[in-house]
Amino acid sequence: MTIQRLVAYMLLQRVIANTFSDRNAGNTDNAEEAADPNLVPDVIITLDPAEAPKFAYIVGWVIYKLTKSDKVTMSHSKFAVMRLRLNALSTETVEYTRSTRAQRTNVIPGRDFMEFMYYFESVVLQLFEKHEEFGPNILRYIHKSLLNNVPLSRRARWRRSNS
Repeated sequence: MTIQRLVAYMLLQRVIANTFSDRNAGNTDNAEEAADPNLVPDVIITLDPAEAPKFAYIVGWVIYKLTKSDKVTMSHSKFAVMRLRLNALSTETVEYTRSTRAQRTNVIPGRDFMEFMYYFESVVLQLFEKHEEFGPNILRYIHKSLLNNVPLSRRARWRRSNS
């Protein structure tokens, strides 16, 4: 399960990179065409109280990287809008350490965004169960399923409209 979660986070980064690059436009094959746009996870993950802060920290770190230092995301034509939306779904705190004169920025994702990420991870983990069916095409299948996942898109739009 730990390895699957690590791969899920790496896939998230890969999906974002592919989403924001135009080189994959129009690139389809059978595994991508078979992707299920209406995939809804059977079970939404629930983390025990000790694991939940770690997950929130990782999600905050991903938001920080996307909004502050990811060159692929920053070069996207809609980066300003994406950064605005991600910042609206999270809180940023800056800690100063006087002794070392260092500054540390932490991004704390909001409750609604964390629920969305639990849902997102649940979909990714469920998609991993199809690895035997799709073999080497599983990453394309996951990519296409996440990009075209109607319930995931609705959930994100609902969260944005209610924030």
